[in-house]
Amino acid sequence: MTAFRTHINLWLLWGICYKITCQSYIPYVQEGKFWLYNTHSGADANPSSIGVFVHFFKGDTIIDQRLYKKLYQASLMGTHNCQFPTCFTPNIPYETESPVEIGYGREDIHNKKVYYLPKDATSESCSNVEYELYDFEIPVGDSLSDCHRRNIHPSDFQSIGKIDSINTEFVYGRERTVHYFTGVYNIGLPYTFPMRLIEGVGFDYYEPINYTQNTFYASFCEGSLEQCNFLNSVYNNKFSSNISIFPSPSNDIIRIESDHIIEKVEIFDLNGKSLMTSNQNEVVISNLSADIYFVNIYLNHGQVITKKIIKH
Repeated sequence: MTAFRTHINLWLLWGICYKITCQSYIPYVQEGKFWLYNTHSGADANPSSIGVFVHFFKGDTIIDQRLYKKLYQASLMGTHNCQFPTCFTPNIPYETESPVEIGYGREDIHNKKVYYLPKDATSESCSNVEYELYDFEIPVGDSLSDCHRRNIHPSDFQSIGKIDSINTEFVYGRERTVHYFTGVYNIGLPYTFPMRLIEGVGFDYYEPINYTQNTFYASFCEGSLEQCNFLNSVYNNKFSSNISIFPSPSNDIIRIESDHIIEKVEIFDLNGKSLMTSNQNEVVISNLSADIYFVNIYLNHGQVITKKIIKH
């Protein structure tokens, strides 16, 4: 059994266990989670907010025979109602604009590790290839990755990021494992203080994907758009597409409907092996064995949508 198939089986197993509460670990890579970050002016003496953005996972994709969740970033709309210093106040309820796909996340549920693959390399990214974003099972005495420690305090990264203690705390409505480590506050005169790595949430001080010293963690919410106080759907963007595949389960033919032109349909097995391609909206799958498959739907504007089907 390949690593890819093992990963998929763990993903599907978690989906079953989560519904019947047989899984105590709280996964990180999930839809229905929203991370808010505040961008500051960078002034040493009196930093002020100049914008707020949100991160969220939405939709699946297959890259190099691995299943990922797509990670998006969207700005929040608001007002700059201060003259000096400048300040930004987001609209409440939240209103989003311009969602952008920034990368891809996957999770090893068994080992409690999260991996991140940037869509495009930036100067703030730890790597332009997949790397470990979080280890929610890191023991006391071990340190965070070099990537995180350099981001927190690049001039003396070796002395910070060591896990000092691990507690179970009620955070954001659930019992979660919380790792405490020594971090550095970088605005003005730097000083050390305790930071947290929270199970299913991540860091509660800075933004770990495209870190800058002027971007800080603001809030986290887990739930529906309404529960998390979003007025509009963060999932809408200029390439939003309504895709439906039916019937599923199916014995012989699947039909695909989209509000965009479909250029190609490709079906993969759980090992990530491409089994067939078609440029039609109806695909004959009678020759496939009974199993779960992934379907990549390539649209004319360049977007690729990944869906799951069941073959009887």
